[in-house]
Amino acid sequence: MSFAAATINLGAIAPTAVLAVAAMLVLMVGVFFNHRPTLSALTLVGLFCALVAALGQGARGQVVPDALLVGDDFATFFTVIVLVVAAITVLLSTQYVAHHTLTAGEYYALLLFCCSGMTLVVSSADLVMVLLGIEILSVALYVLSGFSAGETRGQEAAMKYFLLGAFSLAFLIYGTALTYGAVKSTHFGNMAAALGAGAQVSLLSNPLLLAGVGMILVGFAFKLSFAPFHMWTPDAYEGAPTPITAFMSVATKAAVFAGLLRFLTFAVPALRPEWTSVLWALAVLTMVVGNVAAVVQSSVKRMLAYSSIAQAGYILVGVVSGTIGQASVMFYLLAYAFMNVGAFAVLMALGEPGQSDPQIADLDGLTQRRPLLALAMTVFMLSLAGIPLTAGFIAKLYVFTAAVRGGFAELAVIGMLTSAVATFYYLRIIVAMYMRPPTAEVMPIRLTGLLSGVIVVLVVATIALGVLPAGPLGLATAAAASR
Repeated sequence: MSFAAATINLGAIAPTAVLAVAAMLVLMVGVFFNHRPTLSALTLVGLFCALVAALGQGARGQVVPDALLVGDDFATFFTVIVLVVAAITVLLSTQYVAHHTLTAGEYYALLLFCCSGMTLVVSSADLVMVLLGIEILSVALYVLSGFSAGETRGQEAAMKYFLLGAFSLAFLIYGTALTYGAVKSTHFGNMAAALGAGAQVSLLSNPLLLAGVGMILVGFAFKLSFAPFHMWTPDAYEGAPTPITAFMSVATKAAVFAGLLRFLTFAVPALRPEWTSVLWALAVLTMVVGNVAAVVQSSVKRMLAYSSIAQAGYILVGVVSGTIGQASVMFYLLAYAFMNVGAFAVLMALGEPGQSDPQIADLDGLTQRRPLLALAMTVFMLSLAGIPLTAGFIAKLYVFTAAVRGGFAELAVIGMLTSAVATFYYLRIIVAMYMRPPTAEVMPIRLTGLLSGVIVVLVVATIALGVLPAGPLGLATAAAASR
């Protein structure tokens, strides 16, 4: 497909365009008027306008033939997740921005640019658009990861993230080029038609396609922190500002998983036996490596980084299950957004604003100092572990059920066994808060009214999704069927 003949779906591109305009506006206002509350408010307005644009897409639920972008309910579902997480990140960043030496306009503009790349990925129906969206979000995240000026650890983490991120993008670009050489198109629909029944192109007759699809999967694996492509994740999460760590751990996964699902479902469904085997192995390795490595961590942020790797493995179980598991993947990402951002929000209340990196020992006796804060952290840890009456339990239940229904019962068993391992290090946090006395040198607690309100909302959402999951799951099922 040539770009000259490509159809532009204006409804699908609207959220991306709104976010890009809002980012430029915030950046320009920040140059002349560096008033942090005003810039924060402008960012929230931009996110709200993008949300309205996403919900009001005229082509929602319809697939425009040969369109580079698709404005269906699937894209809307993931766009909402990205924008809601971004709005929470803006609220969580208030303290960090207030104590930072750089202009707030740069920080918020980068956050908006990152969201624009993510919304582009979730609605892409062409490999070139996926590459463009991933590059936009990645460049913004590289800068945000090292935004803590003067902190060597943050700069090192950003550099490592940049080098490995560029390396992974090279896999995506080269894989796209090889795939184009094999099927003469980068559009998902045209690729699926070329690989359909009776087509001349196949893995046996054209190893170029095998190499191309393999490299594309490696590129996605880097971005989603699948083992053994996860090396950048712990350092990047630990060195980045805590609000950005929370944002990248959730929003990036949601956007890139959406791109991966579209690619597998619409571009290469004929190669499902081949990519299923690869993703099956990646899921097992990711769950095992993520959970085992998290057990030995003493830093809470590094523990949550390895936890996010393991969570990516659980989500991948739903991807391997095929169309049966797509709704469970979408629900899992929604639940993960609330419980994981909530855990990082609690960490933001500990230590200096924007620079907190508490160790597990720093949480000793937290219930004696701030019992409600300890209770909130308990809810998030239990949800990440998959304990009943929490969102995490329902999410894992749906993913593992989909795996059994899809004929991958052994993958569900491995997932349950690794979840038992994960329970150990999540319970370490709870034991430290409730069963140990406070240390002699306790970290200061800086709990503002705004931060408290955000934590309360995240706790309620985490419990609500665990007690009343039917509504969100129904939305996820409808969105998965709309493509």
